[in-house]
Amino acid sequence: MPVITEFGYLDLPYLTLPYGTGTITHSNPSQVQRRIDTTLAVHQQVFRIVGSQPPTYEQIKRQITNYPVSNKQQVKRQSATLDPTYEQANRQIVGNTLASHQSIRRGGKHIHEQCNGYQIQDYLQTAYLGEGFCVHVRSQVNRISGFTMRSQINRILYNTYNLRILSEFPSRGASGTNWTATATEAGDFNVYNLNTDIVEQIWRTPPAITSATLTCDTEVSQGVFLDTLGILNHNLTTSATLTMQSSNDATFTTGVITTSLEVTRDNIYYVTPVAPTSKYRYWRFQIVDGTNPAGFISIGTIVFGSAVIMQGECYVDELIRGTKHFSDKVATEGFTNVANNRAVKYSVGIDFRLLKYSAGNYTRIRQVFDRARTSLKCLWIPTPVLASRFAVFGKLESIPNETHKVMEFLSDKDYISFSVQVDESL
Repeated sequence: MPVITEFGYLDLPYLTLPYGTGTITHSNPSQVQRRIDTTLAVHQQVFRIVGSQPPTYEQIKRQITNYPVSNKQQVKRQSATLDPTYEQANRQIVGNTLASHQSIRRGGKHIHEQCNGYQIQDYLQTAYLGEGFCVHVRSQVNRISGFTMRSQINRILYNTYNLRILSEFPSRGASGTNWTATATEAGDFNVYNLNTDIVEQIWRTPPAITSATLTCDTEVSQGVFLDTLGILNHNLTTSATLTMQSSNDATFTTGVITTSLEVTRDNIYYVTPVAPTSKYRYWRFQIVDGTNPAGFISIGTIVFGSAVIMQGECYVDELIRGTKHFSDKVATEGFTNVANNRAVKYSVGIDFRLLKYSAGNYTRIRQVFDRARTSLKCLWIPTPVLASRFAVFGKLESIPNETHKVMEFLSDKDYISFSVQVDESL
């Protein structure tokens, strides 16, 4: 067994004294004392012959470069007569400042004394660190020191296939007079009509003008998210070009995000494929429709904002869609009537079965009921993938009654069922 002194680099704090200042005596005829000076750019080369073995040579080259600033140490060992790959180590300590990083690896397979390792067997006859040390191995450590980084994460649930309800419209700003247009026909076609629930009150361009830009100032300094958009009662053709832009710059010269929108008949709906992560105060819509047979552009209502989206549980797989021939009359001063007898309005009936009382879906829909009641219109999109199929911009016929299935009276483990009817003609 070797005799191990109690004074060496393993018994003192790491790198507090020159490496190898202690003496380690082995049972085989070899005694080694190694020292690396702390002066700048010291090179050391050692030539050794183990007396009782064949003339095995060991060459060691160590270098400390730019000590103590860079404090780098590189060790390379090589046996001339044996496989030169038994040991090769690179060690580096970068800097002595607070931001320094240290990576140290020490160890062996066992943390107790073993006598079948490379120090007992013939020199370099077994793999280095293959079975263990014939010494008291102190530890095996991987260490990296650095700064503690703090972070904050916001997580949201988002999907494009469940029911979504747009009940609040930041597109209308705080004043209701927050839209501008590059061209507007005189009379009752003011651009502020884009903010009304009555989609028959339209904005339009003068005759022979089939391109325009509409700009919305949400009047919210921190900006708003847009995940749902409805452009209702328009006369655009399917060959029209419609581009939506967003920015926090009123002049739209910096930080502009551009999205191309698909034009569909009657109403245009847009649902963002992923949840928006940026908010913008200014939004504008650039329209070009040179083949419009009417010779002008008209739009009834534009609404956009963040929708209430159902997660997981949703309505039953049956929807009731209704169609109404809508007509109305307005009396004028000359004892005559102005009638609209050509409109078609839609309604949709939606059944909800066994929504969890403690889940968020029921709470979200109740908030829509409490806010809109039966007097305000909301944009309901039951199937966002095919938005125009069942979407309605309408009012509730009534606030629905609820059927509660109570599972435990002393908890909130009950389930709620109800039906809603949304009608555009109301």
